[in-house]
Amino acid sequence: MHRSSASRATIACCTYVGVVLLLAAVCASAAAMEPEGDAACRGDLDALPAFLLENDSGARDHVARQGQAVFDAALVRARRDASDARSDADCRDILRSYLRIYRAGRLGITDLASAATPAAGPDTNAPSFEVLSPTTALLVLPSFDSRQEAAVAALLKRRAKAIDARSNLIIDVRRNGGGDDSTYAPVLPLIEANLRRDAGAE
Repeated sequence: MHRSSASRATIACCTYVGVVLLLAAVCASAAAMEPEGDAACRGDLDALPAFLLENDSGARDHVARQGQAVFDAALVRARRDASDARSDADCRDILRSYLRIYRAGRLGITDLASAATPAAGPDTNAPSFEVLSPTTALLVLPSFDSRQEAAVAALLKRRAKAIDARSNLIIDVRRNGGGDDSTYAPVLPLIEANLRRDAGAE
């Protein structure tokens, strides 16, 4: 994965009570996300179950309630998705989706190298993509502002295989105040069932 030496072993899980679990053993590989990149991402996935069972206080109870087979199947699906990973961002999306199986909304992935860089705050208008199940994915588009144009296009290109592999795509545009045609243009092929022709405002 394209990780610099400063960003190695810097993925963290954060529980809802704010406890940070450093995953020193997870995402420690610095392999380029080229032929062996998918193997690096699968290695990250394989390290998660044991780490969570040892460090997350709710993981064992959750596994006991749901059954080990649920988590085994989720890992198989995530490893399959990881075979298409071509960047750190791809791998982080896959890791986040996998963590939802344990405790949705209470575990997450953060790149500590990025988190350590002073910033004005998270971009609440940034698009996001999440695999919900083998048949369903969620695309969240909080804004079509021109400042999100590159982010929307890049996300859809990066996750195209994961989108195509699922029969259901939920596109969440709640609280989206609109924006530029060029920003939502890449989304149109996902929702159009028939050909259409647009006339300009003039």
